[in-house]
Amino acid sequence: MATVMSTRARAASLCAFLLLACDTTTAGPGAGADSGAVVSSDAAVPPDAGHEANTDAEPPASPFQADPPSATMFGQVPVVLTGDFSALGEIRAVTFNDIRAVEVVAAPTQITVRIQGAPTPGPATVVVTGANGEVSSATAFVYEPPVGGAPLTWAAFGASFTQGAQSGGITPHGQRMSWASQVARAAGVFLGPPLFVEGFAPTLLPADFVGACDTQVDPGALAGQVVRSLTDPETGRADLRRGRQDPTLPTRNFAVGGARVAQVVAPAAGILGLIERITELPDGTSTELGGPPLERSQLDRLVALDPDIAVSADLLGNDAQTGLLDTGAIDLERMTPVAELQQQLDELAERLGALHGQFFIANFPPIEVLPRVGDLRAKAIGAGLETEASYPQKLAEMNQRLAAYNDALGAALAPYPNLHVVDVSGEIQRLVRDGLVLDGQRLGPEKFGGIFSLDFGHLTDTGYALMANWFIEAINTTLDLDVPPVDLSVVLAGDARSPASLTAAGVDCRVE
Repeated sequence: MATVMSTRARAASLCAFLLLACDTTTAGPGAGADSGAVVSSDAAVPPDAGHEANTDAEPPASPFQADPPSATMFGQVPVVLTGDFSALGEIRAVTFNDIRAVEVVAAPTQITVRIQGAPTPGPATVVVTGANGEVSSATAFVYEPPVGGAPLTWAAFGASFTQGAQSGGITPHGQRMSWASQVARAAGVFLGPPLFVEGFAPTLLPADFVGACDTQVDPGALAGQVVRSLTDPETGRADLRRGRQDPTLPTRNFAVGGARVAQVVAPAAGILGLIERITELPDGTSTELGGPPLERSQLDRLVALDPDIAVSADLLGNDAQTGLLDTGAIDLERMTPVAELQQQLDELAERLGALHGQFFIANFPPIEVLPRVGDLRAKAIGAGLETEASYPQKLAEMNQRLAAYNDALGAALAPYPNLHVVDVSGEIQRLVRDGLVLDGQRLGPEKFGGIFSLDFGHLTDTGYALMANWFIEAINTTLDLDVPPVDLSVVLAGDARSPASLTAAGVDCRVE
């Protein structure tokens, strides 16, 4: 081992992705004798009668061009296809190696999409399907191999940090900027985050804090919005597929927000089971709201995939945080008993230790590094549920339990040379102690300090980038790889919740 269901219940669980106008387009009915034929740019060209086929001939020109013409296997970038798509009629789908592109915006001569990546490198067959037919090319686009010596197959598992939760919700942006996605992006490998639709679980925005520094997530509204997003307004029937941008894509980020270790080892039930069923589409026997839990857990999926590398940053978090009640009070009895957690971790380690790949799993920091703990403390004391003396005492007991959790993780992983602890606890405590100045901005773990997002329990894009680099360093050191670190300056410049961005949005709430 290297050290490197009530609305409230639902909400607590929820809070816890050319220019060639040629006749290669399939025409619609009445378009002539070739109507219905699918023409591909790499289709075989029959040799002239009586002559040998010219095996050195150039492949036929692509019926469209792609810009950019290549991307990493991680994907999640816009690609513009340029050509003559007018005969296709309404564009129904665009696929790259049978994986749907999302965010499709189509015009007769240009289609803009966002690709979801691919599990293998090389030329991608791009198919544009319209109401009247389809057109394809096997030469317009290429997926690049991983970088820095990274192996091919990666996965992620755990809970909301790994899933990409931010500011009280989860959005495609957050999923693409989770620490796990940023690690995969840096390595140029496929992760296939299971992108939820916009509005599935919306986040708090900087505008919500202008003149209102105490704004909080409304759990009831969040739970209601999740159900509404799954419900067809015409039929009133709920369908889990409505929660995903592409419910046909099997993800390799298996994380489910709110999951404890027990819900990684075995399939989740209740509201977490619902989120897991949406996450793991197209798996499952039903897409109805009240369908049965999945038969396979996150751990089962890891074993089936047998990845070269898999990562988890928040395996222990929910076993600890369940001791923090919405009222602000601390209930140590709600935390998972250490002996029970040890058994679960032992089972997880035994199954992962039998695989060929390398697994990097983070320990968990002291609970008070989360800025929301300060708010909960004030809330509990103000309501008379705790006192100035009792709260720090119970917090200390929580941290003792967390230290025991970390010891249990280390003990479970120790017998297996392919299982590694990433010391996220130490890194976060150093960040709390020393802070960070980046491009003239002082970043810190306090509220509105640029590390934690606006729910003060999950990270900003920049906070997730820091965590990604801790994992990249651990992976590179352990496996002698050269995966480049995430460029913190680039992430910070685009982070809507950085100190500078919050100030520009009129948020004046930070207390240094």
